Amino acid sequence: MNRKKAFSSLIFIVLLTSNLFAAAGTTVFAFLKLPRNANQAALANLTTFDKNLSFTNTAVLGFADHYDIQVSKAIHFQNTGYNSFNFAMPYKNLGLSLSYFGFDYGEFDRYTEDSSGDYIENGTFGAGDSCMQAGLGYCITDILSLGTDIKYIFTNIDSVKMNGLAFGLAVFLSSNDKWSLALGLENIGPKVDGYMLPSNAYLSYANKIIEPCQLGVELKSFFDNTMWLKTAIEVGVGESFILRGGYNWALTNDNSSLGSWYQRNLSLGFGLKINIIRIDYAWLPYGELGNSNIISLKGEF
Repeated sequence: MNRKKAFSSLIFIVLLTSNLFAAAGTTVFAFLKLPRNANQAALANLTTFDKNLSFTNTAVLGFADHYDIQVSKAIHFQNTGYNSFNFAMPYKNLGLSLSYFGFDYGEFDRYTEDSSGDYIENGTFGAGDSCMQAGLGYCITDILSLGTDIKYIFTNIDSVKMNGLAFGLAVFLSSNDKWSLALGLENIGPKVDGYMLPSNAYLSYANKIIEPCQLGVELKSFFDNTMWLKTAIEVGVGESFILRGGYNWALTNDNSSLGSWYQRNLSLGFGLKINIIRIDYAWLPYGELGNSNIISLKGEF
């Protein structure tokens, strides 16, 4: 069987996917760089912005005071897409979370070499990545918490399968919901079939300088020498509506092939809260590749 043609299409998409928020050099499981939900996506994919991002920074779980259930769906460019499910609950000074995140690359033509050396189409095959995560946060004091997580990650490309484990550590410091400081490590673990994980370190700061406006900034450095400065803003409009925006400033790779600055690394979105239900939406442009639209539905109990 010759998978060269099909794999070239798949690799093209994988490489583009890895360029969404961090670019060259990363090898396997690049989908782990994608935002888990619309809230995070609209905020430039910040790991930490406020206590609503407990699924990305598990240290925030230490401050959990209610149950959270969230489902998200992304319609991505080039006929790809992904979805996620997140659950979080408090328990005394602890917070616990379970998450699933899956990316679907779609279907690809399979080609087989015949006796004359020609290649004929022989059906199709699918490809996808998935991640299951368990997180734990512990509140040490009224302003300080620690978190950790473990991920089981799996990829399936026709008959080719790879799986591995990744770990995360995080610290979260917050004062009366006015400001927060966070740092941590993501996707740390052994190589998978000789390939490195998209491991990174981050430092985040957010400040609600003027009610109802909050600003956030994050420096994220991947171990493949890719580095980004992420900036985000969130503005409340009335009691139930929130506007969001963000931009990723490339420090080592500007993704210029995707188009002008406003066609790449930009993120916009909004949130609407109705009683215990919150609906979030994010829009992310990628130049000629198209746009990504993400919607999340969250219940707080």
